[in-house]
Amino acid sequence: GKGWTQIYERKYEEAQQFFDLALERNPRDPNALNGRALTNWWLGRNNSSDPQSDYAAAIRDYEAAIAEAPSWLSVYVDLGYVYLYDTKDTDKAIATFKKALERDPEYPNAIAGLADTYYDTRYYDEALKLYEQTINLQPDYATAYLGKANILYNNKDYDAAIDQYSTALDYNPSLKNAYIGKAYCYQAKGDLDEARQVLQDGLESVAYVDQSELQTILDNMK
Repeated sequence: GKGWTQIYERKYEEAQQFFDLALERNPRDPNALNGRALTNWWLGRNNSSDPQSDYAAAIRDYEAAIAEAPSWLSVYVDLGYVYLYDTKDTDKAIATFKKALERDPEYPNAIAGLADTYYDTRYYDEALKLYEQTINLQPDYATAYLGKANILYNNKDYDAAIDQYSTALDYNPSLKNAYIGKAYCYQAKGDLDEARQVLQDGLESVAYVDQSELQTILDNMK
C-alpha cells in the first residue's frame, strides 16, 4: 500500500524502499515485484544517471512477477512497453505482447501494444488492423485512435487523420501527441491559424510537464 502511494506522489526512491522491504519479507510477492519494477522504470525515465540499469532492474522484476502471477496480463503489457520504448528491443516487445494474447486473445491493451510495436517498426498495415481491432473491443481506447491518425498522417490523408485525432481527444483531452499530430495536419493543409489554435487548445488541456513541448511547436509554427 505505502509503496504505491509513494509512486502516485512521484516519490520513487521512497517507493523503492517500501517494495524492497516487502520483498525481504516475501521475495515472491507479485504485487511488490510489479511495484518495484514500475518504480525502477520511472527512475529510468526521470533523470536517472544510469537509465539502462534501471530498465534492466524493471525487466527482472516484471519477469519475476509474471512467473509468480502468469494471469496478470497488465504486467506483460508494462514489460512490453519497456522493451519497445526504453530498451528498443522490438522483437522482445512483440514476443511479450503475444504472450499476453495467448492467455486472452481479446485483451485490448496487449493488442494496442502490438500495434504500437508494428507502427514503430513501420509495418503500418499490420498496425492499422490491430488499432482497429482494439477500437472494436474497446471503443474509448484513445491511443488506438491516435495510432490510426498517425498512420493516416503518414499517408497524407490529412482530413481523415484530423478526424481520428479529434476522436482521440474526445476520449482523452490531455493526449499531447494528438494535439501535435492534429496541428501538423492543419499545417500540411496550409491552415496555420487552425494549427496554432489546436496547439493553444492543447496548452490549456495537457499536463504541465507536456506544455513546454507544445509551446515550442507553437512558437515555431510558420
